[in-house]
Amino acid sequence: PPLPPLESQHPYDAAMSVARGLRRPPPTDDARRAYRSAYLAKAAQADVFAGTVLNAASASTLVAVVSDHGEMRLEHGTWQKGSLHEGSARVAFVLRPPRAATATTAAVARVARRVVSLIDVYATLLDAADGAPPRRDASRAGSLLPLLRAGADSAALGAEAGAGVVSEYHGPTAPTGACMLRRGRHKYVEYGGLFFGADAFPPQLFDVEADEEERHDLAAVETETLAAMRAAMRERLDCQAADRAAKRHDYELYEEAINDWDHAQRVMKQDYDLDMIEGWSGDYNEITYINIDGNSY
Repeated sequence: PPLPPLESQHPYDAAMSVARGLRRPPPTDDARRAYRSAYLAKAAQADVFAGTVLNAASASTLVAVVSDHGEMRLEHGTWQKGSLHEGSARVAFVLRPPRAATATTAAVARVARRVVSLIDVYATLLDAADGAPPRRDASRAGSLLPLLRAGADSAALGAEAGAGVVSEYHGPTAPTGACMLRRGRHKYVEYGGLFFGADAFPPQLFDVEADEEERHDLAAVETETLAAMRAAMRERLDCQAADRAAKRHDYELYEEAINDWDHAQRVMKQDYDLDMIEGWSGDYNEITYINIDGNSY
């Protein structure tokens, strides 16, 4: 489908769509098909690679197949990663235990329909190696090996684990920071402050089981759930404080780059041309200051 009109989008999504170059001009039908076809081809290729590893791994090997992020396929008017929508924030997670450890477990694949996090990979690998578990009060990570054992029935596989999963994004094309809590069927998204005195972006609430594509923001109608999710996230993450810290860090990097460009390139581990960076900066300023509902972003 074509990109949604900017005025129909949440202002954060609209600003991201513009900043990522998808509005001047919007991609053609052929370009959209080519982009989505490339995504599906890469997914198929990754599936083959994962199968190769699983088939080659020895009986004593614990195999975890994960990804650091998903990929937006022009949903919500954006692409690539850098979004807290499901297309970007949700990833595949496959665990195959050592065969010796599955002697009491039915030799069939099972799906755990519960929210887990990539930080659980660390705890799971430690558990598999009989290592000390990470401090749960610090990381809230938990081993997923119990889900592979015979005692993990269908109820356990679907049970909610702890307080859900938090994530945040503070990328260079974003108009501000974004934080989310996914717990059960709901996702709560909160945004950091804005420059130029613009009104803050409103929070969002989605039922990602009933609305997988997150087309229906429930924040205005499920106010009790919104408040509960906001309170739950703030027990884990202060989004406004995280946003201020990220902006402060960005400014420090900017100052460092201006004062010592050679050192900045070493820190970024990239050989950037300063003229090119200045060109990007001018382009970014030009395309991200858009007007939505009387506010400039």
